[in-house]
Amino acid sequence: MKKLLSEAYTLFPTQLDNPLSLIISLILLALLAVAILFLRRRYLGYLQTRLLFQPWVNMTNNEELNIGTSLSEILFFELEDIQEIHRKSRLSRGLWNEKHSIPVFEQTRDGKPDFLSKVKLLGVSGKFGTLLRFAHFFVFFAQPVVLKGSIHKYGPLIRLQVTLDGRRNSSGQVGRSQCWKVEDEHEDLSKIPQLVSKLAHMIYMKLADNNGCKTPESFDYLTQGLGKHLEYDTLKDEIGAEEAIKLYEQAIAADNGKNAMASYNIATIRYSRYKHDDNEAAIRDFLDALHTSSSVLRAQAYSGLANALCQKFQRHKRGDESTLTGAIRYGEYAYEIDEAKGIAAIVKALAYVWQVVNEAEMDKSNNGERTARSIEAFDNAECFYAEAIKLNKEYTIAHNNLGYLYFYMAKKEKEKREMLLRKAEQCYLQAIKFEPTYFDAYDNLGQIYMQRKHYNKSMKYYYTALDYKPGYFATHEHLSHLFLHMLSDLSESETERRSYLARKAIDFHGEALAMIEGETKKIEDTCNEFRKVFEDRKLDLGAWVVPKESSERLEAAQCVCYHELVNQNKES
Repeated sequence: MKKLLSEAYTLFPTQLDNPLSLIISLILLALLAVAILFLRRRYLGYLQTRLLFQPWVNMTNNEELNIGTSLSEILFFELEDIQEIHRKSRLSRGLWNEKHSIPVFEQTRDGKPDFLSKVKLLGVSGKFGTLLRFAHFFVFFAQPVVLKGSIHKYGPLIRLQVTLDGRRNSSGQVGRSQCWKVEDEHEDLSKIPQLVSKLAHMIYMKLADNNGCKTPESFDYLTQGLGKHLEYDTLKDEIGAEEAIKLYEQAIAADNGKNAMASYNIATIRYSRYKHDDNEAAIRDFLDALHTSSSVLRAQAYSGLANALCQKFQRHKRGDESTLTGAIRYGEYAYEIDEAKGIAAIVKALAYVWQVVNEAEMDKSNNGERTARSIEAFDNAECFYAEAIKLNKEYTIAHNNLGYLYFYMAKKEKEKREMLLRKAEQCYLQAIKFEPTYFDAYDNLGQIYMQRKHYNKSMKYYYTALDYKPGYFATHEHLSHLFLHMLSDLSESETERRSYLARKAIDFHGEALAMIEGETKKIEDTCNEFRKVFEDRKLDLGAWVVPKESSERLEAAQCVCYHELVNQNKES
């Protein structure tokens, strides 16, 4: 011990003469060690959020295959495209439920993180840049996550192989290298980008920890389907919808007839068409999507069932109290299964359920008074819509539905009418802000401005809705009401203008009925709404001559108010 102290004294005579100085030095060394460990942990965490792409190595004698940098770039862009499709799918419609831990893709030439090769561009001095590189290798012992590619040739076969090194597991240890390979029998360089695309889908499927697809082929079809699905949501092009459904069906076939995620996405397309037969098919597809081990996907399928049953009850006027009870049960199942409460579409579905319950309760009340259950339902709907928007502030449907919740109550509570209309208007404008082609929000704005007697503005929004959704039943119905409102504000002397508006109202009424052919209950309700506008606006049903073409359209559409409208004044 004395010998050890003697040697320590020789090395640190000043510190041993001054114990306080020694203690301070030891504390500083300990703090430095803690700082290094802390920085190393943070730096390793940073590296795990990056995926570096190195140029590929040509392991053949064919100089035409010296395209390592190009293949690295193709793989980089392919993975970025897949990531963007899945990101948009998750944010806009909840069509994809990947984990959010996909790394940021970053190209590199030397296997180092991008900032190490650009310290000079960042204005960092040369000495500090050297220090960063030294720390990277000798202090932090950092191993970045790197994708390394190579090109091989075995007789007529060309093999592309990619290895992922440096990825850490949940315990922080560097895991085993992962390898993917694809082969082609023909030495055709034009096919290499297709092979790289196939590799990209295999790699991304692993990075996303996706269990929804059993094969890379299925994942490829699913991703293509998502792309077409997003186009359909933006352009409302039925051709795009059919192409998306076909690709999803190919994904199901590639997984031996069962792919819950593809079934769920097919259901969302059919549900969004707002037609009774499609809605019934969507219910069957949502039930198919329940056959999965993924709790998140099951929760989404339950929420889809809740949406479809609500639409059956509210929009299509089918079903009964048991239909609404089923919607409540499925909506609550979905919310309970989603333990993290992090999927906006699931929260929105439960909000929609309570919105429909509120409307059903209010419609039961003869005097328009709110019951305890309707108050509870309204409060629940408002709360869950707000929660969904908090989870995804760009969630168009949630903004739009919250607006309709306020708009519906504005029609029931006259003393709060203008305040509720303003809140509804702001919600609809938010929906359009985040999705400028969202036809339903334009239609709803048209209703607000019609209530305020801003008829030109109302017409503008209705026709914009038809620009984005030409065959939309609700807008045709609302336009027929708009022309009746405009008619009622004209004086008796404006005969020609009144006749024009009356014919427009009848034509849009007939077109709306033609869109719901065979749906007897909905036809009856639509005619009752049309007749109610007459009564509210104190119009004379027998004051017009109905054109022969219009009367034939009404008769063909099984209009139940047809004879009242014609009233023996039908053109011969």
